[in-house]
Amino acid sequence: MAAERRGPVARYSSDGDKVMKTLVVMLGFLAGSAAMAQIGGGVLSSEPTVIGFNSHNAHASQQGMGELQAVMERGAPLIAQGERPVWEVAPPKPTAVPLGDIARMLKKERLAAKKAATVWEN
Repeated sequence: MAAERRGPVARYSSDGDKVMKTLVVMLGFLAGSAAMAQIGGGVLSSEPTVIGFNSHNAHASQQGMGELQAVMERGAPLIAQGERPVWEVAPPKPTAVPLGDIARMLKKERLAAKKAATVWEN
């Protein structure tokens, strides 16, 4: 059976393509109108807006300190004096191996590695 030759392919292969394109256009209009609604219906006023800052008549002045208030449920405030040396509080910092020593160690390992017995060249 020989294949029949048909004329040029139709622009829209089915009605589904038309429906899909229509829905995409409608979705675009819906998204555009929603975006315009967020800025006040798409109409912006050309009137200038004056920004005013609030001012306060009270100024900073020296006052006595307030009373001591405990923020914990139970317990008295902890008061201490003096200093503790860092070696009592902080753990000792691990000594880092310098990068030069690491490079030398890797070079020795590479030289000591087992070499291939045969070398293939093409």
